[in-house]
Amino acid sequence: MERISPARLSNAPFLECVVVGYTAWHSRQLAAGWWHNPFDRWGWAAFLIWLAALAWLSRGCVWPRPGSTRLMLAGVALVFLGDAGDLNVSCHAGLALVLVSFARMGLGAVLLAASAVSWMPAFGWLGSQLMVEPATLNALRIVIALGGAAGALVREQTIARKNLDATIDGSAIPSAK
Repeated sequence: MERISPARLSNAPFLECVVVGYTAWHSRQLAAGWWHNPFDRWGWAAFLIWLAALAWLSRGCVWPRPGSTRLMLAGVALVFLGDAGDLNVSCHAGLALVLVSFARMGLGAVLLAASAVSWMPAFGWLGSQLMVEPATLNALRIVIALGGAAGALVREQTIARKNLDATIDGSAIPSAK
């Protein structure tokens, strides 16, 4: 029987899948809220917009990246706190942190993490407490998701353009003397 080395285990994608599965399981009531609560009706659409931007920011990333493990552990800790205190918002924030840990770290990931509130039922609860109409709140949900996604993607493209310009100018290419 082959022995699995610790270095190989730390790069195993199944560990990330287990953590994502665990946090998703503890946030499983999201779908019920999205379908049955009028204040959360368009949360699923905001979540899909958010996931699409996350997938774009995560492309080409190699695991583990500096800071991503800490972010993932913070997400799991939030889920533990959510379970202990029966706070769904903590579980949802934990899921968001775990998912954002797959993206390239930077301002784009911070913008995306902040816009995660758009798909959380806590946003609908807050809107209902402030007596905002469900249709207005759901439109605001989509605007926040689009704004966070657009901000993250624009930031990503700005960085990519600067790197490309530096390569073309030759400042990123060592001189052949």
